[in-house]
Amino acid sequence: MLQTSDFDFEYPDELVAKTAKPRGESRILSISRDKDKFEELSWQKFSFLFEKGDVLVLNDSRVIWARLKISKASGSEGEVFFLKAHGDQWEVLSKGLNLNVGKEILLPGSLPARVIRVGRTSDIKILKSVDLKSYFEKHGHVPLPPYITNLRDPKVDYEIQDRSRYQNIWATHLGSVAAPTAGLHLTEEFLRELKERGVNVAYVTLHVGAGTFLPITTEKLDEFEIHSEFMEVGEETCQIILKAQAGGKKIWACGTTCLRALETAVIASPKNTGRLPLISPFLGETQLFIQPGYRFLVVDGLLTNFHQPRSSLLVLAATFATRQVATTETESKRSIQKIIRAYQWAIEKKFRLFSYGDLTVIS
Repeated sequence: MLQTSDFDFEYPDELVAKTAKPRGESRILSISRDKDKFEELSWQKFSFLFEKGDVLVLNDSRVIWARLKISKASGSEGEVFFLKAHGDQWEVLSKGLNLNVGKEILLPGSLPARVIRVGRTSDIKILKSVDLKSYFEKHGHVPLPPYITNLRDPKVDYEIQDRSRYQNIWATHLGSVAAPTAGLHLTEEFLRELKERGVNVAYVTLHVGAGTFLPITTEKLDEFEIHSEFMEVGEETCQIILKAQAGGKKIWACGTTCLRALETAVIASPKNTGRLPLISPFLGETQLFIQPGYRFLVVDGLLTNFHQPRSSLLVLAATFATRQVATTETESKRSIQKIIRAYQWAIEKKFRLFSYGDLTVIS
């Protein structure tokens, strides 16, 4: 039985990227799914992995500036991190605030809210009608993961830079509280070049939840219950993918979010006979946890970032890094060891790590 500790690795803090490079300037680690082969690619060589007729799928979710700072003037001091809307209530994480059921708190901009539930996460109800899109834009802060903010110089204001770089250039549908970070590397020029060479670009929407930051907390991997996220795969994207598959072309997912969305849509598809898995439109929540033993149904290549130890995203990357489906614990551990070796190779080569770090392509 796989243990969460199987997904441990060590890394130096100095390799954690605290700011992002300009788009299109990241280094690129290539991991072969068929061989034990790791190499660094140039951007030109990377672009020619995509062939005419292939499909590159992007997540068009847009990040909410979901971190709100509560000042002493409001009666308490701390932060509220908005996670997900449930009707007129929000699930939140809080820091430095003593929340009790029934307590009213004053959010920035004199916006009142009442605590409805407390726990590891809490629920609050906003007591005044407000356009939340405009509100977060004005009062919110970029929801970067703690492994970045904890290493930053507290005297430096990174907010303007983060608002520009922690958002994909094609982001449209507001709803994520963490960026689909694989896309942060790509430029309009790169996408234009792919399209000119006959590569199709399609879109899904998956609103990334804060669960993407959280480590797996169970000792045994198969006891972990992954967070759910809202997603949509539309008819147009399905038709683009089906046409490419019929022509023997590859489907590339830009990020674990795209991969998770596409695989969910195939699993749920009424056209999925098992022998010939076909994708259909999907709208709803996904709670798909991809771990060794999973058989990929639609995605052939993955663009992704480096992922933290003991994270569900690292588990997904390890599963994808070997084309053969693991049927035994020995085979599962072999795929895990492969991704760990790739990371160790990259660390020796001083690649920059995690959300603002360098790019990995697995194909």
